[in-house]
Amino acid sequence: MNQYIKEKLKPLGVHNKKALLIVRTPFQAWLAEKVIEKERIRNFDVIYFTQNDSDEDRSYYSELKVKARRSKYIFVVRQRYDILNHLNFWLRSRLFLWRQEYSSIMLSSIESHVINSISNRFRYSRLVTFDDGTANYNTSGVYFSELESARSLLYRKFFGGVPLSVVKKRISRHYTVQPRLGNIVSEPKLFCIDGWGYKNQSGQFRLPPKTYFLGAPFSEFLNSGQIKRLETLVRDEGVDVYVRHPRETDPLELGVPFLEKNGLIAEEAILRDSQERPIRLIGSLSSVMFNLSGMATQRTVFVSATQNSNSDLVGIAKKAGCEVVVFE
Repeated sequence: MNQYIKEKLKPLGVHNKKALLIVRTPFQAWLAEKVIEKERIRNFDVIYFTQNDSDEDRSYYSELKVKARRSKYIFVVRQRYDILNHLNFWLRSRLFLWRQEYSSIMLSSIESHVINSISNRFRYSRLVTFDDGTANYNTSGVYFSELESARSLLYRKFFGGVPLSVVKKRISRHYTVQPRLGNIVSEPKLFCIDGWGYKNQSGQFRLPPKTYFLGAPFSEFLNSGQIKRLETLVRDEGVDVYVRHPRETDPLELGVPFLEKNGLIAEEAILRDSQERPIRLIGSLSSVMFNLSGMATQRTVFVSATQNSNSDLVGIAKKAGCEVVVFE
């Protein structure tokens, strides 16, 4: 039996001392609720950072708010100069944290300069972390590198953060929905959260699959020519529903309806929409591809030639059973 499964079975005592929970995405908020239950936290404050202010952000924040002792929703409109984004988050969180003491800090996004600085501010509190999507098991990503740009180093020192290696060494528990993909901590500190699955699978695979396209903020990492080629490739796949990414301002023109999420994260919205029909996932290399692996009859990931050569995540996707289509 794996160590993380053994640890999962150990009962935890109820923590009555005050804890601080920090999240900045709907997926993190969904996972954070499970972490609170596992840790048996009864008394906590929550800060929710966002630059999207989406229905999903507000919905999952509301669920945490009703359980929290104190809560703060901090929405910062994206600024032209990146330092202003960090300053806004930092300044607006300081008043909420003024003269507070916490026995435990629970967070994700350890690369965030503001979250890093808050963690370091309470450096003597027990640190519990949880997944931030694919960043946690993408070994070519920022969580696995100590290389910093001059600007990043300057930001970290200005806001009072510490190197990621220091943060990771301090972690007492890390919660994940993908325990077999590796993570930012070794197995003794890794704890499993149950992911997604169908409640009743009887007869579902007799029906034809419903195809969902997972969108992304493509303009952030593809040029206009690559976007057009991707659009052509995806149209040939017979998409039924477009799952739009929260930061996706210019979705592909596929001529299909967008998924009505109604405040749910993509995983939950897809399973609700499919009504337990088999599903087929195509599109960007997101954590949804991994999280819904048990329900998808096929998973096809489209990556540019540049992405394919620069990311270990593509190799992980192949090992996890995804078909990878590379385009120029």
